[in-house]
Amino acid sequence: MSAKMGRPLSDNPRNHKLFVRLTDKENDDLERCCEITEKSKAELVREGMKLITDKILERE
Repeated sequence: MSAKMGRPLSDNPRNHKLFVRLTDKENDDLERCCEITEKSKAELVREGMKLITDKILERE
């Protein structure tokens, strides 16, 4: 039997999904930020979550 094909398994898999409803303006703003930073929507959301999490945990 041959070795398993495909992408290698991640050390930190992304198993959870998030669905968010946006207004037209919020979506336009997000898409503009994606164009400027050349990052995906998911990357920008993760970075935003990191910034907010760091700020909140800083208060503790």
